[in-house]
Amino acid sequence: FKQLERVEYHLKEKPISWQELADEISKEKQVMVVLNTRKDALSLIDAIGDKKDILHLSTLLCGIHRKLVLREVKRRLKNGLPVRLVSTQVIEAGVDIDFPVVYRAIGPLDRIVQAAGRCNREGNLQNGCRGHVTIFDPSEGRTPKGPYKTGLEKAKLLLVEYDISELHNPELYRKYFEKLFIDVDTDKKR
Repeated sequence: FKQLERVEYHLKEKPISWQELADEISKEKQVMVVLNTRKDALSLIDAIGDKKDILHLSTLLCGIHRKLVLREVKRRLKNGLPVRLVSTQVIEAGVDIDFPVVYRAIGPLDRIVQAAGRCNREGNLQNGCRGHVTIFDPSEGRTPKGPYKTGLEKAKLLLVEYDISELHNPELYRKYFEKLFIDVDTDKKR
């Protein structure tokens, strides 16, 4: 597992506003932000303002538009051009993309790791550097209901109890899923 570590995890200690987050990601040349809801993604885009290197990806876009956005993001990444992608969890499943910096709103632990999988995915950062994944709690954000919210709450508790570096430890995920499955009914028909 140590050999496969391609990222360093960071945890914001305090909730962060959309404007604070917008100011922070504006300092990055290539960065992806993954949020829990489409409304949160639009709120962050509003806080960023009119910048041409900001792209948005969510299910608010139809399939072809999502493909076009991803094509443009990949082109910019490949050519070293500035790109700031604001996305929902739609980016976490089956999308082969490689950012040097990823910000992920607190969510279920398995979703956080999915977002981290889009950071330094190819291990191509110079001098063997690791990508940076920052987990934050949006002070103005919303949380989807149901099992997603339960997973988010379990992840928050574990991130308080364990050091952020434990996100590289497979044992943490066993504990997470044990706690999660106590509270989430996965078999309504028993």
